[in-house]
Amino acid sequence: MEIRDYEVVLNSMHTIGVYVIREDDHRILYFNQRVKDVYPDMRPGLVCHEIWPGVCSNCPLIYIGGKKEYKTVNYNNPFGKIVDIVATRITWEESVSAFLITVMPHVEAVSNAYNKILKVNLTEDTYEVVKMNPEDRKYTDLQNSSLSKNIRDFIDSGYIYAGDVERLKKFIDLQSIQEEMKNDRHVLICTYRRLIHGSYRWYTTEIVPDADYSEQNQVVMLYERDVHDVYGKGLDLEKMSIQNDRRMAVIIKSRFDVMNTIDLDTGMCERIYLGVEDEGSRIRTGDYDYYIEKAVKEVICEEDIDKFKSALSLDSLRKKAEKVEDRCEEVCRYRVKHSQTEWVEERIFFIRQNGTVLVNILGRDITKEKQKEAADKKAKTERANIIYSLSSLFFATYYMNLKAGTFRMIKQMDAVGEVLGAETNYDEAIRRYAGHFVHPDDREEYLGKMDYSNLMDTLDEEHPLLAVEYRRIKENEDGSFSEYGWVRATIVLADSEEGKPTTALYTALDVTDSKQKEEKEHQALKEACEAATRANASKSEFLSRMSHDIRTPMNAIIGMTAIAGTHLNEKERVADCLNKITVSSKHLLSLINEVLDMSKIESGKIYLEEEEFQLPALIQNLMTIIRPSVLEKNHDLRIHIGGVEHEDVIGDVMRLQQVFVNILGNAVKYTPPGGKLEVEIAEKPSRLLGYGCYEFVFRDNGIGMSDEYQKKIFEPFSRAEDSRISKIEGTGLGMAIAMNIIRMMNGAITLESELGKGSQFTVTVFLKQGNTAAPDVERFVNLPVLVADDDRESGETACRILDELGMKSQWVLSGMEAVKCVRAAHEMEEDFFAVILDWQMPDMDGIATAKEIRKQVGPDVPIIILSAYDWSRIEEEAREAGVDGFISKPLFRSKLVYLFKQLTGGEENEGLEKAERPLSRNFTGSRVLLVEDNELNREIAEEVIGGTGAMIESVENGRLAVERFEDVEDGYYDLIFMDIQMPVMNGYEAARAIRGSAKKDGKRIPIIAMTANAFVDDVMDSKRAGMNEHIAKPLDFDRLIECMNRWLQTEDGKGAELL
Repeated sequence: MEIRDYEVVLNSMHTIGVYVIREDDHRILYFNQRVKDVYPDMRPGLVCHEIWPGVCSNCPLIYIGGKKEYKTVNYNNPFGKIVDIVATRITWEESVSAFLITVMPHVEAVSNAYNKILKVNLTEDTYEVVKMNPEDRKYTDLQNSSLSKNIRDFIDSGYIYAGDVERLKKFIDLQSIQEEMKNDRHVLICTYRRLIHGSYRWYTTEIVPDADYSEQNQVVMLYERDVHDVYGKGLDLEKMSIQNDRRMAVIIKSRFDVMNTIDLDTGMCERIYLGVEDEGSRIRTGDYDYYIEKAVKEVICEEDIDKFKSALSLDSLRKKAEKVEDRCEEVCRYRVKHSQTEWVEERIFFIRQNGTVLVNILGRDITKEKQKEAADKKAKTERANIIYSLSSLFFATYYMNLKAGTFRMIKQMDAVGEVLGAETNYDEAIRRYAGHFVHPDDREEYLGKMDYSNLMDTLDEEHPLLAVEYRRIKENEDGSFSEYGWVRATIVLADSEEGKPTTALYTALDVTDSKQKEEKEHQALKEACEAATRANASKSEFLSRMSHDIRTPMNAIIGMTAIAGTHLNEKERVADCLNKITVSSKHLLSLINEVLDMSKIESGKIYLEEEEFQLPALIQNLMTIIRPSVLEKNHDLRIHIGGVEHEDVIGDVMRLQQVFVNILGNAVKYTPPGGKLEVEIAEKPSRLLGYGCYEFVFRDNGIGMSDEYQKKIFEPFSRAEDSRISKIEGTGLGMAIAMNIIRMMNGAITLESELGKGSQFTVTVFLKQGNTAAPDVERFVNLPVLVADDDRESGETACRILDELGMKSQWVLSGMEAVKCVRAAHEMEEDFFAVILDWQMPDMDGIATAKEIRKQVGPDVPIIILSAYDWSRIEEEAREAGVDGFISKPLFRSKLVYLFKQLTGGEENEGLEKAERPLSRNFTGSRVLLVEDNELNREIAEEVIGGTGAMIESVENGRLAVERFEDVEDGYYDLIFMDIQMPVMNGYEAARAIRGSAKKDGKRIPIIAMTANAFVDDVMDSKRAGMNEHIAKPLDFDRLIECMNRWLQTEDGKGAELL
C-alpha cells in the first residue's frame, strides 16, 4: 500500500483517534481526521499536554517506562466518557523517536489489562462483577453483595502487605469515596502490595464514576490491576514517585505558572516560576507568612481574603497537615486586583512521607476559564430569560424534550390546563388539545404539522421554525362550538445533537387582530383590483370616447375648410366657417392639454412653483378667461369677496388658475342658459404660521349630479351617464387633474350637489403670505363714499372694505337713490369724496346715473363705474357722461386703495393694479423681433402682430436672434416674441444670452415665450430663463393682444399700463 492509501484508511476510522508525538517534547507530528474532529484547531507542532491538560493524570506515557507499549483507561476524555489510550514506541520518518497514540472507545476486549472490574453502588453498598480472575474468586463471597464486607474480609485475610492495610481500608471507605466524588475527584488511585503465590506484588485499585453518575445515581467503576512489572521487582512507593515526577515535570510546567514548596516546620517557602528560563530569577526563597501578608494587603480582592487565608495561611496548612495520613488535595480559587489576571487557582497537595507531610502549592491563571464559565453561565441564563421573557408575549408556552417526546408547561390558559391535566406525553397532549380547541376545518393541518415525527424530520439548524395558524374554538352549553379568534402555534428549535432536534419551545400567539387586518387588506386589494378593472374599463371607454371627441372637431375643421373653399366669394359664409373652425380648434386643443396634463400627474412629473402673486390679479385673469363663455350663455355671474385681509401671496398661480378655470368652466358648461353662477372668496383663520387659509366657493344652479357620480367625479376618465350632457365635449379628466393639484398644495376640494338643483365646489388652500405691510390709508380716514349697486352682497362687500379703510360708506340699491343722496350732500356742502356706480342697474344704469349727477351737482364729485363686464364698448359714452374712471368686480381692497390714491393725487403704488382700461389694438411705432423657425407659424404671427400697426422683423433661430439684438442700438426693439424649440440655439439659451448681454436694454427688454410647449412646467422654465411671459400655441389672438398691451406703449398712451 502507498502512504496515501494508509492515510485514507486512518481517516476513515470515525471512532478511533490516531496521532504521533515526539518522545522528547511531545509535539504533534501527525493526526488523523478523528483527532481533527475532536480538536478543530489541531495542527503539527502543538504540544500534546497543552491541548488536553485534563487527561494527563492517567496518561499511558507515565507508566510506559522502557516498555514497547502501554495501555490505560481514561474517563471523561474529549474523545468519550470512557476510552482506552494505547501508547506505542515508534521511529518516525526513520530518525525521530516518537509515540503512536491510539484513542478508542472502551470495550470489553481491551479490559484484559485489569484483574478485576466491579460496578459499585455507593448508596446501597452493593456491587456487580464485570470481570474477576479465578484467583480472586477464591477469596470473594459471591453470595454476599456487600462491597464493604467483602473488602474487609479480603484485607483481614492477610493477603495485603501490613504497611498498606490501613491506607487501603481508608481508600475503599464508601463514605470517603462519596466525599471525593463531590469534590470533583473523579479518578481515585491507591497503590498497595498484595501477596501472590508467596511473594508481594504491586497492585493499583482505580475508582472512577460511572458514565451516568449523579447524586441520585452514585455508581462507580472499580478497576484492579497488577503494576509490579512497571516499577520493577521490590520497587517501593517512594522510588515509583521519583520516576513519575520526572515524567510529570513537563506536564506541570505546561499547566501551571508557579510552584511553591512549603516547609511547615520552619515556615520557609521555595517559589519556582515555571515559565521563566533564567535560573537566577526563576527561583525565590523566603518567609511564607510574608508572602501571604503581602498578598492579602496588595493583591487579593477584599471579598476573597477570608477564603484565601482559610486555605493558604501557614496556620491553616499546619492544621490540615496534621490530619493527612497518606495524601490529599485542596483547591482555592480567588480574585486579584490591579492586574490583567483576574482569577487565580491554587492547588494544594499534602503528601505524607516517612512521617513528614510535604506541602506543594501549584498556582495558575484561570481568568480565561472563569470568563468562559461566566460567559457560558450568562448565555445559559440569557437563554432561560429569553424563553421565560418570550412566554410573556404568548398566552401559552411549553418546553419540549424531543428526545423523550415529552413537554413541560411554562404558561397556559386555565381551560387548556383542565383539558391536558398532568399529561406530559407530547403526542397525546397535542391530540387532546386539537380535539377541544382547534376548529374542525383546521384540525387536520394542525395535527399534521405538530406531529412528533414531522417535528423530528423538519426541524434543523437551517429550518429552526415550524408554524401553523388555526381558528380557536370554545364549546357552548348546547354542545356546539363558536370561533373566538385566530392563533399562531410555533415550534422553535432550541438545541440539537448530531443534526437531530433535542429540545424546542412551543408558543401560542393570538393573531386575531393581524388576521383581521390581513383580511381587510385582502378586501382592500380585491377592491383595488376591482377599481383597477373599472379604471381599465374607463380608460378603454375613454379611448373610445376620445376617438369620437377628437374626430368630431377634426371633422368640423376639415369640413368647414372644404365648405369655405367652395364659397370664397360669399364673405358671410366664409366668416361663419372660419368661426366654427376656430371653436373646433380650441376644443381640440383643450382635449390634448388635459390628456397630457393627466399623463404628467400619473407619472409624478408635475411640480409646483412658488412665486409671488396677487389674488386680485388671479381673479381678474379668471374672469377674463371665463367671461366670453358666460356672456355666450347669458349667465348671471356674481363674485363676492368676504374679508380677504392678505392679498399678496406666494404659490403656484398658474396651477391654481388651472383648477379654477376647470371648476368654473364646468359650471358654465353644465348650467342651462340664463343660469346663475356665484364665486365666493374668503380668508379663514389659519393654523399655520405665515400661511393664509383661503376658501374659494363655486356655486351654480345647473343640472347637478347624482349621488353615485359624486363618488367617482374625481377619478380619471369618469363622466356622468346623463343624456342631457352627451353632446357636451369633455374628457373626464378635468376634475381628477384639479384634485391632484390641490392635494399637492396640501388643500382639499369638497362637493355638494343635488340632481336638478345645482352644485357647489369648495376649494381650500393654504398660501404663504407675501407682503403683509398695511397700506398707508391715513389720508382716507372719514372721507365719505357713496356706493350704488342693486346686488346686495356686492354693495355690502364694498361698504365693508371702505369701513376697514376708515372711510364713511353709504350704500343705495338704485341710480335714482344715488342721485338723491349726491344732491342732498351737495346742498349741505358735504359732497361725497367719490361715487361708485354699478354699470348695470334696473331702471337707471350707471351711465344714465352719472349724467344726472353731473347735471345736478356739476363736475367736482369723482364718479367711478363698477362692472364685472368688459366696458370697452361703452367707454366713450361713459366719458361723455362724466365718468372719471372704471374699476372691475370683484372689488378688492387694493383696487380701491390705488383708485383713491389717484383721486387724491398720491404716488403710484408699485406692484398694485394700475388704472383699468380697455385693450388697445393699435401699436403703431413699436418694433417687435419675432424668433420662429417654422415658416407657417412665422407667417401667422407676422400677419397678426403686423395687423396692430407694429413693425415686425423675423429670424429663424435663437443664435440669429442674439446676433440681431447685439447688432442694433439700445432701444431699437420694444418686444421680442421667442419660440422655444429651434435648431442651432433654442429659446431658453437665447433668452439667457440676451439677459446676459452688456447692452443697457439686455435686462429690461420684454421677452415673451411663444411656443407649443404649453404645460405649466414649461411656463416656469421660460421664466427661469429670463422671459417675462408665456403664450401657448396655437395662438389665442385675444391673449396675444392682452400681452402686447401689457408690455408695449400704444399710440394713444393706453398701453403698458394694464397689469
